[in-house]
Amino acid sequence: RNRIAYSLDNLSMPVTTINNILQFEFGKAGVSTARFVINSTIGILGFFDPASYFGLEADYEDFGQTLAVWGVPSGPYIVLPFLGPSSPRDFTGLLSTSLIDPTYQVGNSTNRDLFRSYRMGVGVVNFRSENIEIFDDLQNNSIDYYAAVRSFYNQSRESQSSNNLETGSDLEDDIFDEFEDLELDDSYVGPDIEIEYSSE
Repeated sequence: RNRIAYSLDNLSMPVTTINNILQFEFGKAGVSTARFVINSTIGILGFFDPASYFGLEADYEDFGQTLAVWGVPSGPYIVLPFLGPSSPRDFTGLLSTSLIDPTYQVGNSTNRDLFRSYRMGVGVVNFRSENIEIFDDLQNNSIDYYAAVRSFYNQSRESQSSNNLETGSDLEDDIFDEFEDLELDDSYVGPDIEIEYSSE
């Protein structure tokens, strides 16, 4: 599972580099490029992450975040079939990523769509695998599971879009440290919603 996660992260580095440039983060673009070269060679096609040992920390960017930097509003929260939580801005970013991602151009016209579908499907399964404990906690400890997932997604994306330097795993920890330690009572209905009952 870790090897698949590493390889998918490595495949996302060209997109990160492009979005770093579009956001005028040229230093980060250099780091992303170096990570891709090192992990694709020494790391055996990205199945290992030697770049981190050289101090090149990952900072993932997608076109949805670039649109946010350009001032495009997120729009309403939506749930896409098979893909899960999203927004009009992030969905537009997802479509754009499939066009600018050079790894999506691998192969000939016959198998290119197959490779693209395979990579996207594996990515969805990998995301679910990496976040399964968080979603299970939300489902078990929230009265309104939909509202809890929406809150998690919106907070995550807003933090990422504001050029927060934390990685995905650190971000999840920060968001849910307080949530996991919370003692639930009858008034708790979600991670950021609380109903107070008066004694009258």
